[in-house]
Amino acid sequence: GKENYERLKGLTEIYSFDPEVKFQYNFYDMDREEGFYTMIKKIARLREITAELGRPQISYEDYEEYGPPMNALMTTSLHHGMFETVVRILGSDEQVNEYLPKILSYEVLGCYAQTEMGHGSDVQRLQTEAVFDKTTDEFVINTPELKATKFWPGELGKFANH
Repeated sequence: GKENYERLKGLTEIYSFDPEVKFQYNFYDMDREEGFYTMIKKIARLREITAELGRPQISYEDYEEYGPPMNALMTTSLHHGMFETVVRILGSDEQVNEYLPKILSYEVLGCYAQTEMGHGSDVQRLQTEAVFDKTTDEFVINTPELKATKFWPGELGKFANH
């Protein structure tokens, strides 16, 4: 409706004029590291903008709208699309209450590592297992062979802290 149109129109104006978030045509000519840090700067500025607009956090739904016009969908898309979503869906009420605000504020940056070298993302053939050990209060990861090695965690492999 009209309210959504006005909100999107305002975002388009921000994308067009804010030097930190506007679309960069040279983005695709940057090397991996330069592109990564450019995206981090854009995402940090996006968080400031959403706070200025009275929205203290970015969620996955916001990210789908905000990201593409400023080339920023890549860097934290797994954080929002997979990690945030898994916590929302599979987390207990206690876990969601504790971690979701931290996830949305980027205090907790999560990684989702499903892909294995020998199986891609074929979840039925994945071999790695994580078993919780109550005595040590930690997960024990069992990767039974080389082709079960986790592979391609994306940009989150560079800065995830959970």
